[in-house]
Amino acid sequence: MQPERLDLLCAVLARSRWANRACVIALGPPPRTLTRRLAVKRVVASYWPAPLAAAALVRAVQIDAGFALHAWSPGAVRVCDLALRWGLRFGFRPAVVVVDVSAPRDAPGAAAAGRAAGNSLVRRFVCASEAVRRGLEAAGVPREGCVVIPALPDAEDALGPGRPAVRQRMGLGPRDVAVLLLPPVRPETGAFYAAWATLVVSKVRADVRLIVPGAGREVRRIEALLRSCGMSGVARFVGDQEESAALLAAADLALYLPAGDAPLGGVLRAMAAGVPIVASRGSAVMELLAEGRNAWLCAPGSPKAAAARMLQALEDADEARRRAEAGRIDARQRFSRTRMLEEFDGLQAIGTL
Repeated sequence: MQPERLDLLCAVLARSRWANRACVIALGPPPRTLTRRLAVKRVVASYWPAPLAAAALVRAVQIDAGFALHAWSPGAVRVCDLALRWGLRFGFRPAVVVVDVSAPRDAPGAAAAGRAAGNSLVRRFVCASEAVRRGLEAAGVPREGCVVIPALPDAEDALGPGRPAVRQRMGLGPRDVAVLLLPPVRPETGAFYAAWATLVVSKVRADVRLIVPGAGREVRRIEALLRSCGMSGVARFVGDQEESAALLAAADLALYLPAGDAPLGGVLRAMAAGVPIVASRGSAVMELLAEGRNAWLCAPGSPKAAAARMLQALEDADEARRRAEAGRIDARQRFSRTRMLEEFDGLQAIGTL
């Protein structure tokens, strides 16, 4: 699961009616913003073998027989299943597992883990987007078992730190135009095509600088592309040193060019921060973005088409501000912590738990 969504869901659950009966389990590093003061009980099983993680979970919930579990990955579903089988031996009542699926690529694994755990255990799949719901339905999960609850940090969280200081850290000059590759930087999010498009634009706009966050194979592939073109100076590779709010504070334009369904967290945060967006047309992206209203859209897999849209956005500052503001308003109205809290409370109210 994306760390940002885990952070947000933990915070929302701590404020909800679930706060005193929810146990959160995650297989992966603990979120950076979660504090000990949260009322949500949480077990972090960072790369533990399933039996050890299950034992930790049993110990965490043994004082509360009416707990609910929130699993953030297919592996977490399997751990919950094992923990509950052990827990029954000690007289615990069976719990309900709500499986959160944040990315379309996780849908098949989450559905398979849910089937293995049994329908009496897994009662709801919480989807970050309609694209995730479609993936779960394709994997055999009934539509009524899927609830779409998008998440977005509050507007004040998206404002980020001071722009001049962040840009200075990234080696950006006052006249540089910063184009941000929205994370995650992976093949399925079209990051390579976005870098290629930026190279095309840089032939016309010498002031363009590409911000590349993260690390891994796709980042190295982008580095090799720039190096082969003799254009390494166009990019700023910032690794994992900067938070998403800082990246957005530095950006003048955001790029996201997936060829199909892909995670939408980066797009949502860019909308909330009021950053103009160029994106490829696709079923997932078009859940949030509309050509002419809050973004510039182009054909997927076409650096040339993306470059043309980027130039339109960069050459018309008034239109860029208008569309960016429309995106900010859409994000505030459609996606917020408050709405997410209401949706989670609604799950409890309708008898899911």
